[in-house]
Amino acid sequence: MESKKNIQQLIIFILIIFIATAMAGRKQFVLNPYEISDPLPQVATITLFDSVSEQIHPIYSKNFYTPPAFKLVPASFLFNSWFHIFSAIAFLALTIGGVFTLIRMGGFDNYQSMTITFFSLFVGNLIIRELFNIPLLGPAPFISYGYYSIRTPVIPLSLLGLIFTIKRRFILGGLLIGLTTFFHIKFGLRFFGLIFFSLLLWKFWGSRRLEWPQKNIKWGNITAFAISWSAIFVITYMQIVSSIGFFEALDLPRSQTLLSPLALLIKNQPDDWLISTHFGENLPFMGFLFMTATIGAFCELIIRYSPSNKMKSFAIFWEIAALGALVSFGVGLFFESFFINWLPVSISYAITMTRFWDLIWVIIIGFWVTLIPAITLVGKNIMHKLKKSELSLEKYFFHLVMLIFICANTAIFLINKDGEVIKFYKSRDKETPFLKLGNYVQICAPVTSEYKKLYHQAINSLQMNDDKKFGEILLRMDLIFNEFKVHLNNPPLQNPDSRYLKALNHSKTGNFTEILKLSTSWKRGSSKNEDFYWWSCAHSEPGVHIRSIKIPTKNYVDATDWIKLNLPIDQAVIQPPYIPKFTLYSQRIGFWDMTIDQHMMYLLKGYHGAGLHRLRSIAGPQAMVFETGNGILGPESREYFLRLIKNDLIKIRKDYPGYNYFLTENDDLRGYPKIYSNSSFSLYNISGS
Repeated sequence: MESKKNIQQLIIFILIIFIATAMAGRKQFVLNPYEISDPLPQVATITLFDSVSEQIHPIYSKNFYTPPAFKLVPASFLFNSWFHIFSAIAFLALTIGGVFTLIRMGGFDNYQSMTITFFSLFVGNLIIRELFNIPLLGPAPFISYGYYSIRTPVIPLSLLGLIFTIKRRFILGGLLIGLTTFFHIKFGLRFFGLIFFSLLLWKFWGSRRLEWPQKNIKWGNITAFAISWSAIFVITYMQIVSSIGFFEALDLPRSQTLLSPLALLIKNQPDDWLISTHFGENLPFMGFLFMTATIGAFCELIIRYSPSNKMKSFAIFWEIAALGALVSFGVGLFFESFFINWLPVSISYAITMTRFWDLIWVIIIGFWVTLIPAITLVGKNIMHKLKKSELSLEKYFFHLVMLIFICANTAIFLINKDGEVIKFYKSRDKETPFLKLGNYVQICAPVTSEYKKLYHQAINSLQMNDDKKFGEILLRMDLIFNEFKVHLNNPPLQNPDSRYLKALNHSKTGNFTEILKLSTSWKRGSSKNEDFYWWSCAHSEPGVHIRSIKIPTKNYVDATDWIKLNLPIDQAVIQPPYIPKFTLYSQRIGFWDMTIDQHMMYLLKGYHGAGLHRLRSIAGPQAMVFETGNGILGPESREYFLRLIKNDLIKIRKDYPGYNYFLTENDDLRGYPKIYSNSSFSLYNISGS
């Protein structure tokens, strides 16, 4: 008997590895992740640069916080293709194994547990996304990574911590979930809150629901779990604070902005932090409520029809987890709808940064994990009443679910993934021929100069807190727009500039809901066909012109490759701020990056003014305020950068003396030797100034 059990476990282990490999291939391996994914400054920090980097750009300092996940492996591994393949497979294998174990502990046999695991992780989430338009946000068990990431250890550790907690190893469970916090503090905080809430609700309601003694979970168990988690959380928090605190002490030129870090966050990256960005329409919101309610119904059916205490406790577990996710979701929704304006800005900022509402994945997985056994048990009950065989129904139903899993993922691989298991950098395989930096409608008319002057006056009145003048200017801008919009195709009902300026004013005074509404409308703007209007006559004849800023991707890649091969490692480059990922493409320190610097500007209070000064020195004094959009630098900032001349660069290098090279689209910059050029970019040696 023992030998048979060991053989079964070996078969299960081999099957999990096989499915993990197949699913990693279906989702595609990424062999060069730091040219595809959003860049992280720490990658460059620990692989390329030394202590001189801080003198060039503080984000690349060795004193800056480096995620522990990067410290786990040698730096060379991060650029090793086989390591990324191994990481993708290992992540899915551990995740599948963890979910399988949790379901197996609920009283299901091996085949049932494996079927429910595969379907809920690799099919059910896609059905939910297509039916209800509910986002599949990570980290989550059904979100895999085609390469090694700072998030790779998070889900396996969380599942292992949950397994030990259910097995009543509360201290070990708390420590493992604490380690999750160590690798991803926001996810670890949310996951701990969910488990802590579940333990409390189990003690006061779950145990009674099953008529088990309340002492089944003792206060000492809950306390031990909380203390063991808290110890690692405090260590993690203090490490992060101490690592980013050095920004405050650095002697760097800084600028002031109209917007607080919270307003800047809402304006620039709402989809990463705000629940209302994803649930602003009725469909996803009603779908979420529907799934939450049905999880409760499925759990009640399992409790009613299952003869197994393990399966009943499994149902109670998911009922409590769904309630915890719903409470988290509801609190987040009410916070963004009502309380964000009334709480102190520091508290609202902290709540937003935790993204504590994001337990959506619990509902998505819970829906399918409870649906499948509920249908089986109800079907068995019906068959019993009809005096038919119960086992055949259960067996064929799980066969059907497994068949759907296999067919769906085969179709995804062959159709959506084109049968390819490796994902390459699109800019190098010519799949993305152009860098699309922005599409806009350019208005060139006699009123253009007046309109632009009014816009700048409105910004100045905001800075001077002159509400009366601000209102008068907006009224005049609206009159001009309403008179002119008859010349526009599909014009918006309201002047987008006026709406944006009003949102700036509200956010400046602490009314964040207005800029939040604006940001979510941008997020959904593509479905409403709203265009970005730029009142300018630069390089244009009178009229309304459809413009698009397109730069051949190959030219940008060729320029960064030349820099990587020919410039010394300790040399920094002032590059166009409207093109992202320069540092990772060139493996040299850039000046200002849309992803790195912009993210740090609202993430770290100490870098807010310093990052803004860097940006404005090359993109204009109104950058990040003048132009609307989710953190995108538009034509105004691009034009400012292209107009930089030798005197401007001399002033910039007084504040940032480590930059000896200048990459620009301007091929006629006078006063400096040109050392490289192609049809889009020129590189100048500016060390002589």
